[in-house]
Amino acid sequence: MVQLAIDVSKVFDVITIASMVLWFGYVIDMIYISIRSMLELKSFRLIVLCSQMLNISFFFVWLLIVVRMYTRTEKEANLAIRNVHQIWNKYYSNGDIDEKMRNLQLISLRMLNTKLHFTARNFFALDHTFFHMMIGAVTTYLVILIQFRV
Repeated sequence: MVQLAIDVSKVFDVITIASMVLWFGYVIDMIYISIRSMLELKSFRLIVLCSQMLNISFFFVWLLIVVRMYTRTEKEANLAIRNVHQIWNKYYSNGDIDEKMRNLQLISLRMLNTKLHFTARNFFALDHTFFHMMIGAVTTYLVILIQFRV
């Protein structure tokens, strides 16, 4: 079951990496244009700033939703594995062990030892640490751009 989920996830690896690269570029461009416009233009309009901030907020909410979907799927899959193991323990404690229950034991032990963890081609984990990493990367890149006045 875990291997099947990982195989399905591999189909979306390249798409996930490409979308994160595009997301990074869009966010950097939008924030940099907003900051540069506020600093250099004297007649900067409030409506333009609000629309740009709304657009930037949309990008961050989109990233948070994507990361949350991956994290929630991991948690639910690992919870299902624990439930299968609890079923095995119930039958074992009642003494109702037959050949089918031995197979359930092997399946539950294998699943317990293999936790589901989504990555994008093993470049980065798709969990909440990825969200923090992207915010840090955006901040660092913007500081560099502003310092060099590119």
